[in-house]
Amino acid sequence: MNTLMLIYETDNISEAVTKAIVEVVTEGKSMKKLKTLFPYVGKKPPRIAMEVVEAFRQSGCKMFVDLFCGSLAILCYLPEDTKVVVNDINGDLTNLYVIIKTKLVEFITELEALPYSEVLFQMYKEVLRSDDKASDLERAVAYYYVQFASFRGRSKNASFRISADADNNTASTFRKNLPAIMALSDRLQTVEILNRDFRKVLSQFNDASVFVYADCPYLGTEDYYECEVNRAVYVFGDNEHKDLAQMLKEHKGIFALSSKAKKD
Repeated sequence: MNTLMLIYETDNISEAVTKAIVEVVTEGKSMKKLKTLFPYVGKKPPRIAMEVVEAFRQSGCKMFVDLFCGSLAILCYLPEDTKVVVNDINGDLTNLYVIIKTKLVEFITELEALPYSEVLFQMYKEVLRSDDKASDLERAVAYYYVQFASFRGRSKNASFRISADADNNTASTFRKNLPAIMALSDRLQTVEILNRDFRKVLSQFNDASVFVYADCPYLGTEDYYECEVNRAVYVFGDNEHKDLAQMLKEHKGIFALSSKAKKD
């Protein structure tokens, strides 16, 4: 925050962040697209994301529902005037997006004070595992830190990501993510963020005007996405795959499904 206040010649943190956001929004949008904030298992590359967005455009649907939103890779390519609903069963993930959307200044202030450190990585892993007293803001900081610093984006049994060669500097990238967080906050202002079981979302948005994108856990990799729901471990299993297939078949609108066959 001190750097931003110096750049924008103000001693007001909120004013400095607001000016930075305006700069990102008015200048950055024409130069580059939104970007995802951290590595994430199953994150779709630009080619696939653009194919999904093109399918949505051709469908004529008015609303885009990202059923398993993950890192928000698809949102980065959707037109800004699209009504978008993003959903994920992982409450820590959706809480992070809500905090970025509604408490940007506080979130960035917390991050700006943190070094890139394995000590903090381990501490925040413990916060996510056991600290029921942590506020939504504290959990958002902890989740972002752990997810960003996790090797290959693996949340389960995560190991600390380091820069193994002179051309990459993960600590520097951690600092340089600030504009991306600001740009995402601006984009999320018109996005509905849900934290629900996919079956409930499909039931609620079963309409011909709705395009559903389902990037569910792939067969055989479901344990990569384990999370806690109502104090119990949630795993997307065979029953979930069957329910998803049936509900997509009955969906009144258009859907796109990312999946692959299970290896023997």
